[in-house]
Amino acid sequence: MRSIIALLAISLVVMSCSKNDPVAPAESVITVPGIGSSYTFSTYEIDENGAPVPGTEGQQVYSVAATGLVNMGKTGVWAVVSQAGDTLYFSADNKNDVWFRPSSGTDGPTLPWMRLPVTTGTPGRDSVTGTTEINGNSVDMTTTAATKRIGQDTVMIGTSSVKTQNIQIDLSIKYSAFGMEQTVTITTFMFYAPKLGFYAGLASPPQNVGGKQSEGTGEELQSFSIK
Repeated sequence: MRSIIALLAISLVVMSCSKNDPVAPAESVITVPGIGSSYTFSTYEIDENGAPVPGTEGQQVYSVAATGLVNMGKTGVWAVVSQAGDTLYFSADNKNDVWFRPSSGTDGPTLPWMRLPVTTGTPGRDSVTGTTEINGNSVDMTTTAATKRIGQDTVMIGTSSVKTQNIQIDLSIKYSAFGMEQTVTITTFMFYAPKLGFYAGLASPPQNVGGKQSEGTGEELQSFSIK
C-alpha cells in the first residue's frame, strides 16, 4: 500500500506521458455520506516533485452539511463544507461515476460539474460559460474541465484500508474582453475514495498561472467518520 504522497509523485510521472484514452472499468460502490460525516486532513505546500515543503504543515476539516440537494441540474447532491467555509458538491450518476463541483465564491469563475470517471474510466470534458466583472469591466469566461482516471490504489487511513480512484483534473479558464483572450490552466490530482463519498487526497503541483508561479498545495486524509 502506498501513501498519498507516493501516489502524487507517481501521478506527476503519469501526467507527463499519459493520453486521453479510456481505461478499463472499475468496480465502485459509491457511498453517499450522511450529514455530520467528517474528514480530517493534514495540509502542506508541495514542491515540483510532489514532496511536502517543511514548515508548511496545517490541518483542514470537512463535514457533510447536506444531502439530497438539487444543484445546477444535478439531483441527489451532497455538500461537503470545509472549516474555511468552502463548499464542495458531489453527485453519483447511473453509471456509478461521480460528479464534482467546487463552489466558486462571490467573485470567482463559474465552475462546471466535472465527471470523475471512477467507474467507467471514460475521460470527461465539461464546460460552462458565464460573465464576471473585473475592475468594473464585464468579462466573458469559458471554464472547461478535462478529467481522466490515471490509476487506482489502496491507502491506509489510520487502521482502515481505503481504495482510491486517481483522477487528473485539468481546469482551463478562458477570459475574453475587448477582443483579447487569456487562458489559465490548473492541474489538480484527486484521489477519490468511493466508499468514503469523498477524497482521500488532493494535490495541485506548482504551476504557472497567468504568468505567475503558484504554490503547490496538498491535502492528505488522516481520519474520517462516516454517518
